[in-house]
Amino acid sequence: MKKFLPKLALSLIAISLSLTLLIPSKVSAEPVAQLGLSLLSSQTQFAPGDNVGIQAVLNAGPGVSYSSFKYYFYVTKIVSVDEPLQNVSDATAWWKIKESTYSISSTDQSYGIGNAYLDPATWLVSSTTTVGTHWIKVILTSPDGTIIDSKSTSIDVVPGTVQSGLTLSREEVNKATQSANPVQITYSVTPPVTSIQYSANLLISTKGYADKTDRYTNSVPDDFYLKEWKLFSKTVTKQTFTYKWNAAATGVDPNDSVPGYHQIVLEVFADGNIVGTKTGWIRVCNGSDCTPVTPTPTPTPTPTPTPSGDDPNLTGNQLASELPPTLNGNLKTYAGIKTFIIGHWFPIILGIFAFFGIIMGGWMYITSAGDPAKADKGKKSLLYSIIGMIIAVGVTSVVKVSQSIIARFSGATSVAGANSLFTRTTNLIAEISGILAFIYLVYSGILYLSAAGNPDSAKKGLQGIINAGIGIVIIVAAWAIIRAVTGTLAQTL
Repeated sequence: MKKFLPKLALSLIAISLSLTLLIPSKVSAEPVAQLGLSLLSSQTQFAPGDNVGIQAVLNAGPGVSYSSFKYYFYVTKIVSVDEPLQNVSDATAWWKIKESTYSISSTDQSYGIGNAYLDPATWLVSSTTTVGTHWIKVILTSPDGTIIDSKSTSIDVVPGTVQSGLTLSREEVNKATQSANPVQITYSVTPPVTSIQYSANLLISTKGYADKTDRYTNSVPDDFYLKEWKLFSKTVTKQTFTYKWNAAATGVDPNDSVPGYHQIVLEVFADGNIVGTKTGWIRVCNGSDCTPVTPTPTPTPTPTPTPSGDDPNLTGNQLASELPPTLNGNLKTYAGIKTFIIGHWFPIILGIFAFFGIIMGGWMYITSAGDPAKADKGKKSLLYSIIGMIIAVGVTSVVKVSQSIIARFSGATSVAGANSLFTRTTNLIAEISGILAFIYLVYSGILYLSAAGNPDSAKKGLQGIINAGIGIVIIVAAWAIIRAVTGTLAQTL
């Protein structure tokens, strides 16, 4: 018995080793990871401009020895009902739209990976994408590139909506005069894709109908006839054509002259299949039954604005004294404020200076104590102050009266014109006076410098310089006052 037991144990070990070698392991035959593939939307047809969202899911059992997986998304360039046999490395058959890596943690290696969503991929269907069935494939590999699993699905790319247009130069034609002025029919087509061939038919009904009820949907072959056929270029996005339709009785087709409403139809085809239509109407009339044409009214010419200067709304009799004041007791406008300052404060300021001048002159005269020179100086101060007071009171009235006189004697048609002429006249006087004062200033300066010790010549030259300077100041001040007053009157008037 002692010898039998060891032999039995050795026999069992040998049998176990034999079974292990003969029967393949089920676990090692299964792939270490599996993929699932789906679209992010429920639709299976996509047009140019649509985005195709693609989602892959990863599942792996425990015991994965890799630290990461690599995965790739591909889309076929060619169309095929069945998945192409070409390898994904064939660039003529496949686009690689995404490549990424999924990192495996130690937990994933120990317990496995369950329904791990990989980063989705997006494919934009463009206008150059071939219409038909395209295949999408996702491939999972090890870090060294060994393919572990792959999944595929298919989608259909369709042409999409065709944009087309149909316009007419007018909606009614008189067949008696139409031959000299045909109707222009303009139609355009914007294909959504350039991978297929588009064409267009331009049809016109052979009959003239009493109304605009659509006859195209229920037409028979004889109801419409082909006027023009166009094959569109694949390299141009939008294409436009113009057809000239002549509805005269002497036209090429006698059906063109049938009175009534003619339906015009634009048919658009993609690879021989109709994908869009546009319709319009033209009424053919015969002289008396045509709609009367309403003449276009002649636009009223815009009156030419009157140049600045004479105001045509004011006559020569409407002088400044006859016009209402601008201020009207308030200071709401800039012109009103300016008028108030010049017309009210300016005379007041002059009057204040004149008042103090009178007091000073009177004081000098009283305190002269028999001094003739001081008494004479006081008298002159009184005289000049009284003259200044008169000017302060009457400066605005003097300017208005001057404008009125100039308006009557110069032929100006308005106070505004007189104001302009008065300003030009005072400017000229100021310029001449200034030139003369400058010449006198130069002459006095030369006389003073050339006195050569002669006290009379030196005194005369110095007095001339002083007088010339005072004269220039007076001229400038007078010119500024006249400009301010006339400007205020212009605003007032």
